[in-house]
Amino acid sequence: DWKKVIDSLENCCKTKSTYPSVMLWGGEPLTSPYFGDITAYLRQKGFDELGIVTNGVLIDKWADVLRNDFKKIYISIDGPKEIHDSIRGNGVFDKVTANAKLLCGGNAEITVMTVLSPALLPVLPGFPKLLEDIRPKQLLLQDMIYLSKEETEQYGRWFESCFKRPASEIYSWQMDI
Repeated sequence: DWKKVIDSLENCCKTKSTYPSVMLWGGEPLTSPYFGDITAYLRQKGFDELGIVTNGVLIDKWADVLRNDFKKIYISIDGPKEIHDSIRGNGVFDKVTANAKLLCGGNAEITVMTVLSPALLPVLPGFPKLLEDIRPKQLLLQDMIYLSKEETEQYGRWFESCFKRPASEIYSWQMDI
């Protein structure tokens, strides 16, 4: 299926005489058992501007491919170790930052994406210093999406009516600020 999508994109590009950049994103692309095949096929078809958005946990398994075949790598790091690990799990900050260092010296431009949260705001001024070893080209600060109690309940009712199952994950977005 992926090859068919890539072939279709290639055919469109041939008629326009231009090849756009391709960003692999959504879920965690590095968990796909086809990641290496998809990347190789994209490169074979002439797509040289590859990018990826990743949580960084599996970079070590694909470091050579990422270093050599990707132009842009966006890595999610939600703050210093204590904050990142409270969101993503114990030890994840150390794993991600060690993995990100594996990309230094490669072809890729590294961007760190960080969600602004109430816990991060007091320590935000010192956060870029923690990223020095990764040498990101950019630090993207993203607003956190918060919903009021009323909004989460309304969304929960709508979701359940459409999909016949509860939207329990939405309550993690609830915060009255």
